[in-house]
Amino acid sequence: VEGEDEVMGPWLINGPSGDESSALLAKIMEWDSANKFFKLNADQNGFFRVSYTDSQWKRLGCAMSPGGQLSATDRLGLVSDSFAAGRSGYSPISDSLALVQDFGLHTTAEYAVWQELSENLSALASLYKSEPFFVKFQRFLHNIYANQMKTIGWDPTPHDDDHTGSIRATIISMM
Repeated sequence: VEGEDEVMGPWLINGPSGDESSALLAKIMEWDSANKFFKLNADQNGFFRVSYTDSQWKRLGCAMSPGGQLSATDRLGLVSDSFAAGRSGYSPISDSLALVQDFGLHTTAEYAVWQELSENLSALASLYKSEPFFVKFQRFLHNIYANQMKTIGWDPTPHDDDHTGSIRATIISMM
């Protein structure tokens, strides 16, 4: 719910004992009060959006960082959910940008994650093109993509896998 900073449902979690929603909510509250991150819709198995409290987004951002504990599928889901919440007005788009600002530190390039990130940032670049802060936004994009460009390089190599050419084209278009 917009403007709320607490975990909210409604959920209906069917387990062996029937509705286990209250058990899930209790566990979420336990993790949250212990400053632990949690990721709902693990591995994007469900067809629904998830949003989190501000503090939980920050914890998830750390878990998304290089060496973090989240899989590529979970990183893709978080990027997608965060930007969807921003586009729909449920959270400021600046929260989404804060979530992805350290993507430039990643040394691996998972095609789907970078594609999702790039589609969202490209849409914002189109919106911001005539804004006075666009130069700062371009620097933000450069900070995200420069390391990947350096790693992947401008020219194809014999060691490129199937997605490297696509990632390269995406990164070049974002720079």
